[in-house]
Amino acid sequence: MKRAKAENAIIYWADETGVSNCDIVERSFSPKGRPPVLPVETNRQRVNMISAISSQGSVRFMVYQDTMNQQRLIRFMERLMRTSEQNVFLILDIISERKARK
Repeated sequence: MKRAKAENAIIYWADETGVSNCDIVERSFSPKGRPPVLPVETNRQRVNMISAISSQGSVRFMVYQDTMNQQRLIRFMERLMRTSEQNVFLILDIISERKARK
């Protein structure tokens, strides 16, 4: 925090999440000994998002279809820096894409 303040930087905290159009509620009541499965026809779709929020309430996000990889993370960080008027400190949890050499 002190370093960010000294550099007039903004601190963002970031994480990823995924959203699906499918409910997990596919079970119901049934007679004893028979699994309570309801037939549900759906076209399962999923979308992923990485987002960052600052303590001032600024929110930045990027939506993508595939899984997170090094190039996507770098693209998100480049966009975050390009749209900020200040230096950026980005706080992330540790996953393999973030420990990569790139």
